[in-house]
Amino acid sequence: RRLRRRWKRRYSKSYRKRWKSYSKRRRRYMRNLRRRLRRRYHYKRARYRRWAAKKYYKCLNRHRRRRHRRRKCYPRYRRRVRHYLRRLRKRIVSTYHRKVKAWHKKHSKKKASSKGAKLSGKDKKSPAKAKAIASSALHSLPHAAAAPNRHILAGRSIAKAPKWF
Repeated sequence: RRLRRRWKRRYSKSYRKRWKSYSKRRRRYMRNLRRRLRRRYHYKRARYRRWAAKKYYKCLNRHRRRRHRRRKCYPRYRRRVRHYLRRLRKRIVSTYHRKVKAWHKKHSKKKASSKGAKLSGKDKKSPAKAKAIASSALHSLPHAAAAPNRHILAGRSIAKAPKWF
């Protein structure tokens, strides 16, 4: 039976397909790993046999899933790195929040409303004056808001401007 299994391993299609993609070093590693695991989880007593088989395949598949030398999926590396990553994540998040807050402070539209003159009822009637006031309001907008919104008020009064402006 053992000979047949060995023959099957070498010549059957599924095995050929599986091993084609692996390098020589990787194949050797897997072969040795199989041997190690077989020795470790080999129990003659029936009550252990099921448990041992499960353990064997679990370990084997964990190793088969590994791609070349990616350290991140090795449990030992994960344990070692976990506390470091947690601290790093906290630092990144706090920095990010700080930057976001600063950005919003810089780009808030409060400045525009204080500088730009408000339109009274009769100014809405004369388009030239409305346009002048609108353009002055545009210049007082913070930089980020000025560029994309410029086309909205081109050639029309502030009364026709969209609500969010």
